[in-house]
Amino acid sequence: MPILNPSQLDQIRSFDVSGERKLLQKFLLIFLDSSEKYMEQLEQAMQNDDGSNLYRAAHSFKSSTVNVGADALSELLRQLEEYGRAGEMANARLLQQSLRQQYQLVIEEVKDIIEKS
Repeated sequence: MPILNPSQLDQIRSFDVSGERKLLQKFLLIFLDSSEKYMEQLEQAMQNDDGSNLYRAAHSFKSSTVNVGADALSELLRQLEEYGRAGEMANARLLQQSLRQQYQLVIEEVKDIIEKS
């Protein structure tokens, strides 16, 4: 399974009517900028046993990951969203390492695509 869903990336490219093929790059740069903030919020919420903030951060970040086609990361965030809503912080922390690993894979892929565009 690819790190970023090629169909989603193609859909973003299809909206670029300028002919300069810069829309995808702009999307990915915005994602890079915001994703670090979301990861910090998720880590902080888990550290503080704060289900409410975990839910909010996971929900917001999930939307961003869906937009760029980071399906596996999006699924982890969906699970964290549920755990945050239910206050199941022990279960949320069990996903922490997987979240970090998947996040790194996505960030590396995003940077690679930006570099090549």
